[in-house]
Amino acid sequence: MLHPVPSNDEKLAAYWYRRASYMLISLATCSWILLTILSVVPARHRPHIGVSGNIEHIIAYVLAALVTKLAFSRLSSLKQIVAFSSASAFFEFCQIWIPGRSPGIDNWAASTFGAAIGILLAQAFLARVHIPSNPR
Repeated sequence: MLHPVPSNDEKLAAYWYRRASYMLISLATCSWILLTILSVVPARHRPHIGVSGNIEHIIAYVLAALVTKLAFSRLSSLKQIVAFSSASAFFEFCQIWIPGRSPGIDNWAASTFGAAIGILLAQAFLARVHIPSNPR
């Protein structure tokens, strides 16, 4: 059975799709590393953006979850929310031993809420954009 030869446009689209995928995976990895670092450094070393701590949590987790969902769009949204929520709970627990930091259920809830918003935004974007299932 002969397979159709992809046109140059299809090859170019597949090339850019792969490049974008690699870039999104790299950004998602960096966002998780950044969340980890910002969650476990002592309070005096952590930057602030001038809003309440819970708003900072929401913003950080919206951005990280948005990029993560775009990078791993085939992974269940519920599994991703559980992963972010679990990581946030772990980070809050670790803050018991970090100077100047204190764990808070409100911080965990804000982080989980932010992750859910980020994943929903990514889903809305993915629903509007055609992504090939098997680029060549």
